[in-house]
Amino acid sequence: MRRATTQVPDGAGWADATVRYYRYYQPEAEHGFPHGLKYVVGREPYARMLQDGLEPLEEPDAVVAQYADQYLEYDGQQRVTREVRDGGGRSYTFEYTASAHSEAYDHWKIKTVETRPDGSEHIVYTNCIGQILIKKLRAGSQRWIESRAYDTDGRQIERARPSAVVDYDDGYDAATGARVQTIQDVDTSQVGNAPAGWTTPAGGGLQTGNWSGFLQATSGSTELDQTHKTRDSNDCR
Repeated sequence: MRRATTQVPDGAGWADATVRYYRYYQPEAEHGFPHGLKYVVGREPYARMLQDGLEPLEEPDAVVAQYADQYLEYDGQQRVTREVRDGGGRSYTFEYTASAHSEAYDHWKIKTVETRPDGSEHIVYTNCIGQILIKKLRAGSQRWIESRAYDTDGRQIERARPSAVVDYDDGYDAATGARVQTIQDVDTSQVGNAPAGWTTPAGGGLQTGNWSGFLQATSGSTELDQTHKTRDSNDCR
């Protein structure tokens, strides 16, 4: 347990400005690990506890939970699996999936699914050093997808925003360590021929292939972000 006090000068010395309280997991505790952060009680809820005649350092978890800004649970790898905010008012869960893909900046290694209080899901694919490859927000039948790509030195070289990405395939090219393949909406009448490896239906429309950049026609004009073909490098320094 820790109580953190922020002080400010008041002309005659230092005066307490804010007080926050932190509670940590003890050894053998369920849902956590030794010294893992468990509860955070911010300035305002800490003040409410005192107003209610409670001493935060002495109260049991069941009482602290009613005031805490944040409560956390973890898995065996010390990753957050559940977060509760605002004294129990909002709850989030987190699930993790690891791939067996080889390590490269354009190969996904961890898929994280955050389920939010309203039932929507935030899905994120990251590479071997935690850089984001795909982000998707799914709410009912609606979804918004963003993709990014990196060169062999791990530098971001392109970004496709939700207006350009229709879907993705996280099992693409799995035998060799698999990128996340994006399926994008490209108007070839605006930007010329599609890149090699893409299939182009008659009259344009959805394009698929080993390409992560995007070209998107919007209201008769072409929206262009940096476009470079994704590399097959296994170098993930």
